[in-house]
Amino acid sequence: MLVVCVLMSMGCESALKRQMAHFEQVRDFDSAIQMLEREVQSQPQSAEAHYHLGRLYLKQLRHVEGRKALEKAIALSGRFAEPAQYELDNRLSETMHAGVKAFDERELDRAIEQFTYATQVAPSSAMAFKGLGNAYAVNANPEGAETAYREAVRLQPEDIEVWLNLSELSLRGQVYDKAISDAQHVLRLDPLNMDAMKRLAYGAMFAGQYALADSTFIQYFALPGGNHAVRDYAFMSFNAGRYEAAVPYLQDLAQAGDPKAELRFMLGEAYLALDRFEDMVAIYENILEQFPDNVYALQGLLIAHERLGNTAETLHIRQRLKSISGITSSR
Repeated sequence: MLVVCVLMSMGCESALKRQMAHFEQVRDFDSAIQMLEREVQSQPQSAEAHYHLGRLYLKQLRHVEGRKALEKAIALSGRFAEPAQYELDNRLSETMHAGVKAFDERELDRAIEQFTYATQVAPSSAMAFKGLGNAYAVNANPEGAETAYREAVRLQPEDIEVWLNLSELSLRGQVYDKAISDAQHVLRLDPLNMDAMKRLAYGAMFAGQYALADSTFIQYFALPGGNHAVRDYAFMSFNAGRYEAAVPYLQDLAQAGDPKAELRFMLGEAYLALDRFEDMVAIYENILEQFPDNVYALQGLLIAHERLGNTAETLHIRQRLKSISGITSSR
């Protein structure tokens, strides 16, 4: 009885194969799909019907349905496990290759389309979601990028590059708690990762978590090449009104050379906020050695001498300002 059933089954599958050959020869895929859909409804245990239906769904870019049909074929029969898996792997390879090519050529809409197909064919592929996230990010779609990246790290939690991308997205979107959290996740995987350290430091500074920002920046400065962030730290601290933190770094930068005097003006303002009037005098006199008629430097120097009670110097500077104002107005 068992032999008869097997033979009947083989005969049925052979008839189905012949029908499929006919439809594919005339390229009537719609009729083939309709026939196969009827077949799997009437014969839900037919692995061959599910297999051919899955193949044709993929041809018509119906990737979710195609994957499900091929997975059903794999589950029903070991005979179709290898060819069904081949169809899935081949389509994943095709869509990933097309997505990467489009991304490299900055055809971003096509890249998004192809990477989306890849995630539909292989929803467990972290690389497919990573590619999709990259395409969304470059295409100025941070929401789409984050959704794809989050799925990528769910599937592959140790992908440092994706965690860094998530942190960068959050920094740009001013979602600082996420930027901090994602950067900290990277540092748990790689404690000396400079990109993560920098994102953590910036996120903490913008979030007003100054103790965390200071400790992270100091650790970053100690690493090879970390000094390039000193200027950012000094400016960010200054703009946040954290003059005590900013002054030592502004002093170092100013001593290293500042032909436009920008850092020295910032120092003057910081000294004023800290009531360091002698230092104000020194920094503005330094600026005036290079720019003798700079009104802003003279005004800063005037304020410093007024606060120090230096009457003679105050009168002298007022005369200089009046003279410069007269020259300017006569022009």
